[in-house]
Amino acid sequence: MSKLIMNFNPDGSVMVSAFSLKTDSWHDFQYFLNECAEHERDERNRNRSLRAALFNLYAHFEAVVYDLGIVALSSKEKKGSLESRCIKISKKANLQGIQLYGRISRNEITHPGKDEAEPFEKLSQESLASWGMAIDAWLDQACKNLGVQRFADTKSIVRTFASTLGEHEEPREL
Repeated sequence: MSKLIMNFNPDGSVMVSAFSLKTDSWHDFQYFLNECAEHERDERNRNRSLRAALFNLYAHFEAVVYDLGIVALSSKEKKGSLESRCIKISKKANLQGIQLYGRISRNEITHPGKDEAEPFEKLSQESLASWGMAIDAWLDQACKNLGVQRFADTKSIVRTFASTLGEHEEPREL
């Protein structure tokens, strides 16, 4: 789902913005994954980037699975864990199931236990990149097979809206 925001400036001009948390979370995953390399020798900032990348990967994954569920699953089938919904969606989309890589690490970081360092022993830029590629491939194929749009084209949303207002500047990315 995308959000359209209009800001009316004192000079009478209007600024229109469109946002998609589902789309932005994928771009944020990629950004923070790349940030890990920038902080190779700085463990605190590297771990911060790893956490942010992992959380954004799963935010995107869960948002797209939700959209896939709207199209492919009955009300009864939508209930249950992320894993059970993925199994049902895989069947409906004629796909092999998805291994929920990183889910345990995400849960351990979200709900820390006795050994707070343990999730970071399993989490690395390489493992996160690998999980991201697996999730990316599964989401792409599931969306294609079920006719679901994975990413929102926010620039087109603004362009379409702006065309109804008449003369305007060309939309630009923020």
